[in-house]
Amino acid sequence: MVLEGRIAAGMIGAVVTLLAIAGTIEGLLSASAAAPIWKYGVSAATAVLLVLYFSNGYAYLNSAGGPAESSFR
Repeated sequence: MVLEGRIAAGMIGAVVTLLAIAGTIEGLLSASAAAPIWKYGVSAATAVLLVLYFSNGYAYLNSAGGPAESSFR
């Protein structure tokens, strides 16, 4: 049960971080008078970083032998 709690805490931390990044981009960049090339560049960079984030998790799950069995039944 403690292991699942640690995993959940890590997931919540990642969600809060991604939400803060998205809110910062939406609040500061989308509403600004920045040139469209900067907006598209930030969008592309964000998409690349998100793909890298997901591929890192996928590689971790494959190296660990798949998701751990939950003790919750």
